[in-house]
Amino acid sequence: MVIGITNLKGGVGKSTISQNLAVALTHKGYKVCILDTDLEQRSSMKWHGLREQEPYIAVFGVEGEQINKVAEEQKKTYDLVIIDGSPQLSKTTTKILTASDLVIVPITPSSLDVWSFENFLHRYEQVQEVKGDLIQAVIVLNRYTGNTKLDKEVLDVMGEFDIKLMETTLGQRVAYREAPTNGLGVVEFRDPKAKDEMMRFATEVEKLLNTMIHKN
Repeated sequence: MVIGITNLKGGVGKSTISQNLAVALTHKGYKVCILDTDLEQRSSMKWHGLREQEPYIAVFGVEGEQINKVAEEQKKTYDLVIIDGSPQLSKTTTKILTASDLVIVPITPSSLDVWSFENFLHRYEQVQEVKGDLIQAVIVLNRYTGNTKLDKEVLDVMGEFDIKLMETTLGQRVAYREAPTNGLGVVEFRDPKAKDEMMRFATEVEKLLNTMIHKN
């Protein structure tokens, strides 16, 4: 199965979520790789270069035109292929959506993120018209505390869209900034709250994938 983590907007945590989800799913027993499509920032590739921790997680740098081909190739070797999306050309986003079975859209508590999501939703619906039930999208609230008025407003607004809002939210935690500098995921780090949060997130993703497999 292929998991695309993407959004047309930058700075929403795509690479952080890609890396941490890959680590969490690997610790759950899956063989996982990451396709890094942001060849300017190369965040996941840099993270991979710092990683000395077992289990090993492969990361491949992939240009937009090669996303579908490389994803199909890696599905033969890996249980799960995670695509770390780039906030670049909408054409690249379309390639990610086309290659993905499950699309995870990170949203932070920001009006800009909500406006950007409306543009992303249009692109997703175009792909869904072609793929039908072979693709599903979900929203994950990232850097979410639930303590501010804006947090609650964004939660309410995102709940109005047809796309499912994940039950697990990802908090504004120092661990998400510190763990990558050591090539780690937060489940391997010293913050138990971040570890618990990410494992719950990975379990929810796992259940979504299983539901899709049984449905199709």
